[in-house]
Amino acid sequence: MFPKHSAKKASSADNSPLKEGDVVQLRSGGPSMTVESLDNGTVNCIWFKDGIINRAYFQTVVLCRA
Repeated sequence: MFPKHSAKKASSADNSPLKEGDVVQLRSGGPSMTVESLDNGTVNCIWFKDGIINRAYFQTVVLCRA
């Protein structure tokens, strides 16, 4: 299991928006993921599991900074 992450906004303490290269996590927990790209509130994330690259799209509201 992955550790749960405390619920935080998907922006840093200075309220800056997410940007490519930021490390994020689902609010409900899960692996650390890297922001690969952003498009109108949709975040394309990338992460590795068992040596395999994974990609998925998420809305910013379900993400927090890791």
